[in-house]
Amino acid sequence: MESTNTHSYDKKLDIVKEELKPLFLTVLSITDKEKQDSFNQLYEKLSSELSESERIFLSKIISEKDNYYDQVNDLRVDHLLYLCYIQILEGNVDFLDNFKQQLSDLKTGSCVQGRSIRLLQLIYAFNC
Repeated sequence: MESTNTHSYDKKLDIVKEELKPLFLTVLSITDKEKQDSFNQLYEKLSSELSESERIFLSKIISEKDNYYDQVNDLRVDHLLYLCYIQILEGNVDFLDNFKQQLSDLKTGSCVQGRSIRLLQLIYAFNC
């Protein structure tokens, strides 16, 4: 029987997560301090390129990362954000442009599932 929960996605999300599993495993080896340092670097790198509301939202995701856990899909936004940081650090300009667009869209919604799925799709688009 199909779920009527609007935040419950079909099995395609499981396929995407499985294909990205090697990336998720690398994030698990990163300490919280290393992630926090990376997020601070990301913020510094992007702060001049973002609007004030985007900077505030990125800062909020970084400082309140525990509030952005997607329990329905078992996705941690801090893990997704770290994978975004790696792409940006590597100088992937196309990824950066798309990340900034997604960040702009993310700040307007309040749904953790929608936010995590947007980041997951972005990472998937550039890694698979």
